[in-house]
Amino acid sequence: MACKVRLLIMLDSNSNFCNLRDNELKPLHPYLYCNEGDKFWEISEININEFGEVWVDRWGQQYQERVVDNNLSQMKIHDMMAGIATFNDLPFDTLNNQVVATQIPGGHRFQGTFGGSVINKVAISIRIKRPFVATFEDFGVTPEQIRIIMDVLARGGNIYVVGGTSTGKTTFLKILLHLLDPRLRLILIEDTAELEAPHLNQVRHIAKRFDTGTGLGYDRKMDTVIRENPDALGVGELSIFNAFPSFNIMNLGNESFYSTAHANNPLEFLDGFRTRVMLDGHNASGVVEGLVRRLDLIIQLGRDGEKRVIKDLVDPEDLPWRSLVGGEDIDNANDNRLERIHNPFVKRNLKGLYKKPNYQSQFGDGGLMEDEKLFLASQTG
Repeated sequence: MACKVRLLIMLDSNSNFCNLRDNELKPLHPYLYCNEGDKFWEISEININEFGEVWVDRWGQQYQERVVDNNLSQMKIHDMMAGIATFNDLPFDTLNNQVVATQIPGGHRFQGTFGGSVINKVAISIRIKRPFVATFEDFGVTPEQIRIIMDVLARGGNIYVVGGTSTGKTTFLKILLHLLDPRLRLILIEDTAELEAPHLNQVRHIAKRFDTGTGLGYDRKMDTVIRENPDALGVGELSIFNAFPSFNIMNLGNESFYSTAHANNPLEFLDGFRTRVMLDGHNASGVVEGLVRRLDLIIQLGRDGEKRVIKDLVDPEDLPWRSLVGGEDIDNANDNRLERIHNPFVKRNLKGLYKKPNYQSQFGDGGLMEDEKLFLASQTG
């Protein structure tokens, strides 16, 4: 596939940036930076499961397309992983540091594993970053759903956007950030820079996902961020590395907190959040109750065929969350509905407006992502 690099996106005065782009990343140019008509903009994700092939995910297609590509040899992929790791000051080798999770030139999210922990020796997933143009209409959001979301945003509520793989969680969170008052002081903290917002008074932090004692991990970064006095805070996708710091920030009373999480339903999200706090070595008792108390809205995304959609809008208190902590769930959604709606001192006044869903948690491992499982395996030998 012959094509020219899209210079509009790729030009950069940093020579190391250009060298990485032109050398180690060259095998991926046709998928990352190619501009063959509309095809360039159609690609949303690429995956490499074995050497010599790539799976391409295009917007509007339900299934990925397999492409045989001999340029993606074992040696070239190894050199690419090593170059990406070096460029981003990350450790990499085929024995003890097989995982590289970072951002590559163009703003694309890179997740790669190279070595014996994968049967085929390689597993790479790259989420393609494109100009942000998504709207509520792209998710089929109804007027009533828009009213609820806008009300929570206006009140400075805390929101998690939850969904499975490729349901548009980050894209939807970008929509929310664009709807915030542009006069707010917005601070973003991620391990890979994906979020975007138009706010002029904005700070963007990058946290090291696998912190090696540098003080640049989520724990230290979150502590720094709070002292920067944000009006609103956007955090990267829920992981072992940011679950406890995120919980602390919300539990301290901070509002206008926005993030995403990988889960198939809201109850699994609560369960997975608690599991990640525990796996990070912290006492997880009280986490579920704290989330129920501090979160205002869980936006559950899913897929309806080829289309990404909102499956549900849920207030955590309307979930059977007590089953997660050994208690008995009480159907009290309407017990104090009028007070919740009309009492101006009750912050989350949307309680009881949703039909109580019948969710059950299916996670035996907290719904961990693959890189989190690999990280835990490396810690336990």
